[in-house]
Amino acid sequence: MNYLKLWKVKVLISFLILIESCLCCQVLTDRSIKEVLEENYKSPWLVLIVDVTLGPIKTPGLAAPAYGSLIHQRLVLTAGYPLANSQPKNLEVWADCREENGRRTCITEKVLWIVDSSKTKKKEKTIEDWDVLMLDEPFVLSDRINVIGLANSDDNYDKTCQIYHWQIVATFDHLPQGPIKRDAVLHFSYNVTLNNDEFKVTEEGIIQMNDDLDCLIEPCFDYTANIPTKRISFMGSPIVCQHEDGRPLQVGFATIVTEVLGNEGDQQARIQKGSFVRLLDDTEKYLNPIIDIQANE
Repeated sequence: MNYLKLWKVKVLISFLILIESCLCCQVLTDRSIKEVLEENYKSPWLVLIVDVTLGPIKTPGLAAPAYGSLIHQRLVLTAGYPLANSQPKNLEVWADCREENGRRTCITEKVLWIVDSSKTKKKEKTIEDWDVLMLDEPFVLSDRINVIGLANSDDNYDKTCQIYHWQIVATFDHLPQGPIKRDAVLHFSYNVTLNNDEFKVTEEGIIQMNDDLDCLIEPCFDYTANIPTKRISFMGSPIVCQHEDGRPLQVGFATIVTEVLGNEGDQQARIQKGSFVRLLDDTEKYLNPIIDIQANE
């Protein structure tokens, strides 16, 4: 058997366990799963980073410290803070998770090594550090998995941008033999605005968070809190703005975790921790050279 070919499609049993055992994480939709997955074509560079040694902390079979973005078919950009205690050999990058013939599949690649910005800059670690993950094998690029460009200093782009998280969604197909539940992972986006060099989640984005759920990085609900509490993590999510020519460009990344307090109909979302990090000079000074080296190999 040619094991090198097996990396193209790897069926993740843990992902099946994830969907079936975490019903609280699902947001119901009246759209078909095919329609839901069409949305993911708009952000084919969004990936999930999994540490296989952390075990089933919040969700059986899954422990994901962060999201990331594919900036080269073999390079992933993410926040460094959540990976501070992770070893490259224990990390996997997941992309294009969907249901096929009743089974949930993801394309996965293992991480070979990490470029840590704090070490590159020879400074103490902070929550604003970035990591670049070098993959053992490159992703095969397609309309579902592709790279995003990084904004340079001379790029002009819109000041209304997006951050993302993965949301498990479910729908019911009404067949003659009865309703059949189908589920998938949707790339949920939220608008953030850039004003005076600072990003802020829009009011519409805050309202949207009241209805959304997370269980990939944060627990679905915190049942130990005094009042009902749920959290949504954007750790490592790229901040993406539209270039004046229509291209999506990554201008930074998020490390925020939002907290939604209260019962349905009386909820209040707020940023519990983290920040928005603009890449600025780091793109041209550090990240572009890393991409160029990989492109020339």
